[in-house]
Amino acid sequence: MHAASAPLSQPQYRASLGQAVSRFFRKYATFRGRASSSEFWWAALFLFVVTLAPNVMLTLGVVSGFGNILANQVPVTAGADRTLVGYNQPALLDDPTAAALIPVGAVIGGILALALILPWLALSWRRLHDSGLVGAWYFLSLIPVVGGLFFLVLMAQPTKKEGRRFDVPV
Repeated sequence: MHAASAPLSQPQYRASLGQAVSRFFRKYATFRGRASSSEFWWAALFLFVVTLAPNVMLTLGVVSGFGNILANQVPVTAGADRTLVGYNQPALLDDPTAAALIPVGAVIGGILALALILPWLALSWRRLHDSGLVGAWYFLSLIPVVGGLFFLVLMAQPTKKEGRRFDVPV
């Protein structure tokens, strides 16, 4: 049995997957307030699953396209001694599988990214509030190479009572 739903102005501790996804969309652009760890991680799992299909399509398309490139390289030579100067190869999308999967995966993934970036940012911002940090700490995740690690460390922080200062007045 899951905990009763908390008001939207408060974090939902011990949220179920359904509660977390519902709150994710109901608080689409709400940067004020807090989000519990369970709200965040269930929503993250949901987003992973939703974006899995277009990402798999893109990956399979790219792998197939590169396989076609490697399999169909033609050596290019020059001079009387026929010195190898490089290879002529087909384009990535010359492979029928790549031509089918890459555009479809990119369009679906792009639409999902555009639709989900704002609620993801808002949820992450509220999660930082729950751990007592200001939401602007989110921007550390944009640092190349180490940003993802910073993001995971920040999102894994426990709830702190200092985070109550971000609560939305009722």
